[in-house]
Amino acid sequence: MLHVECFDAIERLAPLRARWDQLAANRPFGGWTWLTHWWRHYGRQGARNRRLCVLGAFDCEHQLRAIAPLYTERSAVWGTVVRLLGDGEVCSDYLTFPYEQPLLPEAAAALARYVAEELPRHQPWDLIDLVGPAADDPMIALFAEELTDRRCSAHRRAGPNCWAIPLPAKMDDYRAQLPTKRRKRLDRLADEYLSSGRAVVRMCQRFDQMEHALELLIAMHQRRRQSLGEPGCYSSTTFEAFIRAAAPAMFAEGKTQLAYLEVDGRPAAVDYLLLTPNAVCAYQGAVEPEMLEHEPGKLLHWALVRWAIREGYRSYDFLRGDEPYKAHFGAEPKPMTLWRIAAPHLGARLRQRLWLAARNVKHLFAGRKPAPVG
Repeated sequence: MLHVECFDAIERLAPLRARWDQLAANRPFGGWTWLTHWWRHYGRQGARNRRLCVLGAFDCEHQLRAIAPLYTERSAVWGTVVRLLGDGEVCSDYLTFPYEQPLLPEAAAALARYVAEELPRHQPWDLIDLVGPAADDPMIALFAEELTDRRCSAHRRAGPNCWAIPLPAKMDDYRAQLPTKRRKRLDRLADEYLSSGRAVVRMCQRFDQMEHALELLIAMHQRRRQSLGEPGCYSSTTFEAFIRAAAPAMFAEGKTQLAYLEVDGRPAAVDYLLLTPNAVCAYQGAVEPEMLEHEPGKLLHWALVRWAIREGYRSYDFLRGDEPYKAHFGAEPKPMTLWRIAAPHLGARLRQRLWLAARNVKHLFAGRKPAPVG
């Protein structure tokens, strides 16, 4: 039988780092480095009303079999809210509780039992708000079901889609999957720029190259967003500090790559990629607003898909957002889910029902089907 321990300090989690990464190997945002850097910037240093609450499920030999990377946050409206590390403006996708596959039901039950029965004794909570799990995530679904059996009130709703290209073994097979007109347009673009040598893609092999590409990304991203009348995500000093700290650490572990495109010798586009054993995840990109006539974003993605196939990856994931260019490359939608689970006490359940009622009124005015109250 699994037993659960709660960790309220990063330092106490350090001995579990290797095992944590092993369990989260296929989750681009689920590993130690990404989430502990997030906590250092958005938790411990970023907000005084947040407390770390990472749950580890161990077997009788004290081997980690599942981990729930959580924190709690005080809210004047919702009380104490339990959330996933990595949420918020960082936009981490596929967040979950990494676990050992054969122990899924037991791990979900153990974590839910602890949250319902043990956690309230030292960190009383009112609401669990999970943003980022995939719609088909079995761990989160079983965890919510177990909590419902313990008189909690769970509400599930659709989140934003992620979009991913299933990659075949050969580039020609990928090209054959695209509609003829689209394939010819991309081939012409590649011939005009990449085959002719007008455009060159630079992949970072050293830290100095990575640092140069990161500076290009930040500056180019801000110029592009501001040209559209938007502040840009790097207007957040916390976000910029997080990226500047996490990117080198992830690069050292071989879990990230930065690539940039030069057209006629000038930087035209940059992509910040997260890497898992099977997938390339396009976390953030930027294009130079003065060079849009060259279609640098499209050109760089085309080159990176080719690189991913050559390197043996099985998926090229654009992550969240329904921008049309993703389907243009043959990406398929992967639904995400948002979960709200209210504690069994009266105050939390009342807040949940009021929230659902307010959502139903909003949907009624918008002409959408109301959400069930439960």
